[in-house]
Amino acid sequence: MRDESGLAPNSAAALRLELRHQLRTGAARWIQLGGLSAENPLHHRALCATLAAVGLNPARGIQPPKLVVLDWSTVAECAADGVALFCVVATSLSNQGTQLIVCMPARSDLALVISDAIAGGIGSEITTIPVERTKSERVQCVTPSVWLADSSKSAIRDFCGGISAGLQRLIVSERVRKAIMAFATELVLNSLQHAHATRVKSTALLYTRRRPKVVEIGLADNGVGITESLVTTPTFARLSHLHDSSVVEFMLDQAASARSIANTNGVSRGGLGEAIKGLASVVDASVTVRSGRALVSLGSDGRADYRHEAFDYGLGTQVLASIRLGS
Repeated sequence: MRDESGLAPNSAAALRLELRHQLRTGAARWIQLGGLSAENPLHHRALCATLAAVGLNPARGIQPPKLVVLDWSTVAECAADGVALFCVVATSLSNQGTQLIVCMPARSDLALVISDAIAGGIGSEITTIPVERTKSERVQCVTPSVWLADSSKSAIRDFCGGISAGLQRLIVSERVRKAIMAFATELVLNSLQHAHATRVKSTALLYTRRRPKVVEIGLADNGVGITESLVTTPTFARLSHLHDSSVVEFMLDQAASARSIANTNGVSRGGLGEAIKGLASVVDASVTVRSGRALVSLGSDGRADYRHEAFDYGLGTQVLASIRLGS
């Protein structure tokens, strides 16, 4: 039986064969999802360029394709921010009238993570293509992924409460649990209050086979980005001539927030930058922020020692915190 897209494939290879004409003419686009997470800048840069080419960058004025295939079938692993970005990309494409087909992951554990993400809703007409599964138990959801479309207390409570319950099951110390919860809470509030986003997705994953175990907290939104949020306030208007990467680095280094109260030196402190530093002071954690055209990573030592990349385009903001539990 054919689905709403008019196709009846039973594998990614069969789908590609059936779409060969549309792919050749540009009526359809095939997107490999290996670059969703910002933890690999080279692959992520390539994905961002692809997203711009399918109409998600309004500045380029590109007509979106009628059909887009989002292909997980060759992806072995994806960090929490990448899972969140997948949901934001899918809803953004769907909202512009593009028909979506999702080729599911081959790894059974990643397939469960993506199924959880899709269950939360990612578009009006989504067709999923199953692939032959390989049994794997390396990653699982700490708590179901959550859409945070507004400052709904129940959604924030569900996500942060789910992380807290998961950390308690892992017998994480109260001090570490509180630091992680403070970071998670600030992360979602920061996006909801500053991003001017219509879609905000949060995810939390546990890597059970790593030693020590690793918890990842990821968030992605379709908002204006950190630069736009900061430079539109009088305090930080002077940063408007800088590239996104320099503004994001400033925000993290100075712990500046458009929401916090200015100190005697005229520089606000608090917000996401302060939350990242607070997390790194208690637990072995690294944080990567990709906002607009910027990608900045803060190492596990908590110092202002950044890797930074300048992109041509990026959709909204995404944040990945990778937290190593124990020694």
